Amino acid sequence: MPDGTSELEAAVTEFLGSAGASDTAGVLAALKSDHDRAATPYHNWTHIAHGLDLLWEYRDEIPEFEAVAIAWLNHDRVYDAKASDNEEKSADLSRAMCEDLGRADLADRVAELILDTKHQVEPQTPAGKWLVGVDLAILGETEERFAAFDKNIRTEYAHVPGPLYRIGRGRILRGFLDREEIYQVRELKVRFEEQARANLKAAITALGA
Repeated sequence: MPDGTSELEAAVTEFLGSAGASDTAGVLAALKSDHDRAATPYHNWTHIAHGLDLLWEYRDEIPEFEAVAIAWLNHDRVYDAKASDNEEKSADLSRAMCEDLGRADLADRVAELILDTKHQVEPQTPAGKWLVGVDLAILGETEERFAAFDKNIRTEYAHVPGPLYRIGRGRILRGFLDREEIYQVRELKVRFEEQARANLKAAITALGA
């Protein structure tokens, strides 16, 4: 696992080069710029960096690692809390990125993986299970980190009136809690499942939903 932000970005830059990028610094700068959004205090580059840290920690265990990593870098590249097609638009950008990298062979697969992060159905492939598990890792973080995440999500959806937000947010959180397994890969299940369930129960109770 890369040690610190600079080491992580160096690892990602090296990965982009191995994937075919000629201007690795430019690609990374464009990705970071697209995630620099004041309106999304959670869905930003900090979230991406957290996931990258996990991906690199488990790199040897993750199938289709190249596709998973490119999908992760792009999955929240478009994020508008008022829209319902963020993942589709992000998938389109990922296709363009694959083309630019000279990896058109990965374009469809990366787009499919990004659509798994809509969280409407559980992923059906090992690679998708890893990607979604990393996306949900925040649910199993410490109470303090989860609380900060929960607060930031509310900020992102500040346009939704309180009663409607509580109902909708409660439905989403309960949907994860009701799953037989929140994390479908062993490594993430062992690491995050128990705390995620505790965090979700506390959040649902606080919502009164």
